[in-house]
Amino acid sequence: MNFFECTVDGSSAKIGDAIVPLDQATADKAKAAGGSLKLGIRPMYVGVHEENVENGVPAEVSSVEDQGYCKIITCKFNGSEIKARIKDNRKIPTGTCWLTFPKDKTKLYSNERLVRTGATMNKWENNKAWFLVLPVFVIVAFSAIIPLMTVVNYSVQDIFGPGQRFFVGVEWFREVLLDERLHDALFKQLSFSTLVLLIEMPLGIGIGLMMPKKGWTSSACLVILALPLLIPWNVIGTIWIIFTRPDIGLFGAFINATGIPFDHTASGVDAWITLMLMEVWHWTPLVALLAYAGLRAIPEAFYQAAKIDGASSWAIFKYIQLPKLRGVMTIACCSGSWTHS
Repeated sequence: MNFFECTVDGSSAKIGDAIVPLDQATADKAKAAGGSLKLGIRPMYVGVHEENVENGVPAEVSSVEDQGYCKIITCKFNGSEIKARIKDNRKIPTGTCWLTFPKDKTKLYSNERLVRTGATMNKWENNKAWFLVLPVFVIVAFSAIIPLMTVVNYSVQDIFGPGQRFFVGVEWFREVLLDERLHDALFKQLSFSTLVLLIEMPLGIGIGLMMPKKGWTSSACLVILALPLLIPWNVIGTIWIIFTRPDIGLFGAFINATGIPFDHTASGVDAWITLMLMEVWHWTPLVALLAYAGLRAIPEAFYQAAKIDGASSWAIFKYIQLPKLRGVMTIACCSGSWTHS
């Protein structure tokens, strides 16, 4: 994306001495928004011409990069650089050229926010569709809310038998909340979930980045990643109990053979490590699949624009991929917190 600081005068944007025509609605909105204004246009929309044309802005061609499917032209424009992308085989001007900015592709930004000119969406005022989901609320109330209220009713009473109950208020809650065993268990559970997520999230994103995007290898990787998710939880527990046993388990025997004592049946720390390894093995594929889906949803135009701007792999990950993964990673984090608790 090419950005230039500008001012709006009438129905035009002034970038230094250059005048770029704008859509009248865009110009009016920008004037109303005020603040620091910038003009933005993508390289594929910048027109490059050998001769002066209507509304053309003079520039100097500084370099031409052949990308195979297109050519990237870098021009000196009003003391700064502007990039244009040309996909056809027409002649590339050398030296002085003229640039054009299509009105419908030229955007204005006020204080780094896009100046929008489209009509706002009106809410649909007909709310009769809510009657269609009313049966669902009734069923949920009957199957969930009523039993929940029954549990709340029992939680504030001390029941000795049929017809023998005494109201104790929040006594049971106070006793549980002050129980040191609950505090210790809660701390261990939060520590366990946090450590597992700190391992799963970066590992899953890394696997998603390394997975092939096309071909049969992509399908094969997806199938292999999904296998741990298809195994029932009780079977996974049995597998890892046997796998980490020091006498018959391959992992346990290997660790002990290296001189490191490991026995999850006799050590609480070893049991904790075993559970962490089991959770990471079981749920990292879910994070990887979500990350892979999020990466595949990023439009190719983002990568092309980054390549034109000369962005490094780290910059692409930091400014394009990671922000776009925020939604799916939030789902992965929430689901992981639930499954690890």
